[in-house]
Amino acid sequence: GNSCGDADTNVCCEKRAACKDYTCPVGYFPKPDQASLACAGSKCTFEDKLVCCVGEASCDSYKCPDNMVHKEASECPGGECVCAGANCTEADESTCCQSKATCSELLCPHTMFRLEPPGNCRGKTCSNDDIHTCCKNKAECSNLTCPVGWKHREADIFCANDTCTEAR
Repeated sequence: GNSCGDADTNVCCEKRAACKDYTCPVGYFPKPDQASLACAGSKCTFEDKLVCCVGEASCDSYKCPDNMVHKEASECPGGECVCAGANCTEADESTCCQSKATCSELLCPHTMFRLEPPGNCRGKTCSNDDIHTCCKNKAECSNLTCPVGWKHREADIFCANDTCTEAR
């Protein structure tokens, strides 16, 4: 059989296109090592996007500050919360996160009082799950020693806060 040599490279082969010449589609960004990568063929096509580019980072990879929570997908454009680049940064905070509700939005049960200053609920709205985050049990009036000439009321009554104090 006949064999080909190095001189036949240009006849038998074609050079693969370089990723550095490929424009990433919307939502994708050049890989950091894009300059050293090559497309599958002699021209880059849409199918080369995952070879040459990386997609937008998901907001799930961003840590919201303590007073914020991640937005729901339905609250983001296109139903998907994504950062502006291949990696999330502080600039993506308003895209990915929203403020937690404050405890002032939660009504404490009559046996409890709201902590001051009011903190934050666990989510963008307060729920009954936040009662022990936002409220503290009131002391029972039975813990107070009534002064001479006074007696405890018959009903289960609570003091204003977590300790009972005598009137002055």
